[in-house]
Amino acid sequence: MLARKNDYYVSISQPGYKTQEIPIIREFNGWFILNFLLGFPGIIGVVIDITDGSIWTLKPDLIYVNLITAQNEDHTSKTYAVVQYIDNQQILRTLVRELEKE
Repeated sequence: MLARKNDYYVSISQPGYKTQEIPIIREFNGWFILNFLLGFPGIIGVVIDITDGSIWTLKPDLIYVNLITAQNEDHTSKTYAVVQYIDNQQILRTLVRELEKE
C-alpha cells in the first residue's frame, strides 16, 4: 500500500524500450469534511485523518497494465502498454502507449 501523502509514478518498462510513466496523484478526500460536520465526536476523526494521511486519496487507485506486441501490415512489430484505470467519475479509462525503442 502506498502512503497517501505523496504523488507517485508507475513505471512501465521492457528491455530495449524507453520507460513510460503513469502518474498517481494525491487528491483531497471529501470524506474528511464529514468529521467537521460531526462536531466534537469528529475531532478525533480529524486528528486521525491528518496523522495517518487519510485526508488524501490517490487517483487512480487501481491500475492494470498489459504489454502487447502487434504485428503491422509491413510485418514489423511494435510493443504497446495498455493501461486501464478508473477515473474520478468512476469511469473505466484505457490509455495505450507505444513503447519506443531506446
